[in-house]
Amino acid sequence: REIEKSTPYKCCVIYGTLPPEIRAEQARRFNDPNSDYEVLVASDAIGMGLNLSIKRIIFNTMFKNNGEKIVQLDHSSVKQIAGRAGRRNSPYPQGEVTCRDPFDMKHLRKCMSTEIETIKKAGLIPTASHIGLFNDLLTKYGSSHDENELHKTIRQFSEMATLQGDFF
Repeated sequence: REIEKSTPYKCCVIYGTLPPEIRAEQARRFNDPNSDYEVLVASDAIGMGLNLSIKRIIFNTMFKNNGEKIVQLDHSSVKQIAGRAGRRNSPYPQGEVTCRDPFDMKHLRKCMSTEIETIKKAGLIPTASHIGLFNDLLTKYGSSHDENELHKTIRQFSEMATLQGDFF
């Protein structure tokens, strides 16, 4: 509201506890070149799962509340957020990143120049909706004509999801 009151710009807002539908709608409005929304005010929630057409990220601060205390953003989080600016197949292939507070620039530069360690192992944990869908497909496509008991569905899911190599 402060930006809208003191400038001619209209803002979209995205933060972590915003319902996913609203978050997606705010992203759609911001990305729409025909909308009046030119500024996106966001928490670190923009670092995950949203495709945004952003030219410039301006960190208001390099700190966040992690639910228990105020902590400095780590290099991985900074890079994830900064990486929203300048994306392939967006109107802005070259992104820019800066900080509102000049005292934060040292941390930003350090984070951006730090290599992220390669992930050696990764795993995916299915949600309840994944297991439910898997059970529906088992019933529909032949493994069972009746609805499976949960433990049987999970066992079969586990057997079919086994991977080779550095995965678990």
